[in-house]
Amino acid sequence: MKNTTSNDIRLERLCKAHLDELAGQLRPADRAEIQAMYSAEPRAVLAQCHARSVLAVAWIYQGEVAAVAGVAAPSVLGVTGCVWLWTGPAVARAPKTFFKLSRRMLAFFKTFYPHLYAVCETSYAAAQRYLLHLGAQPGPQVRLKAGRGQVYLF
Repeated sequence: MKNTTSNDIRLERLCKAHLDELAGQLRPADRAEIQAMYSAEPRAVLAQCHARSVLAVAWIYQGEVAAVAGVAAPSVLGVTGCVWLWTGPAVARAPKTFFKLSRRMLAFFKTFYPHLYAVCETSYAAAQRYLLHLGAQPGPQVRLKAGRGQVYLF
């Protein structure tokens, strides 16, 4: 996958520095979802997502970490993975480009893991709309540590 796109967005292999930067500037809705899903500090959750991932990238917009995303899979050789994404305020400055890149990233992840799913906290309406626009189909509801979640299948 090409690591640059228009609007000064580039993809980089996810590293600790990206996690440190994004943890301090997560969007409030993402921060709330982290609390509902994990009941933990954002930096620890970002590190946990990264550690469990077989593919993980940072989206850099005008020099700022706009988002981090990846696929956590039980096996490197499997066909199923959980796709995750955490965002900062920079995604709001180029929403169309962010969405186009999201589609490309999802297609790239699916070349390795054709059966992807995501879990979203039920009160996070914007994230649910985002997943539906990416083509996800709602699956079962699940119990999270501090709330309820919805599984979305790609």
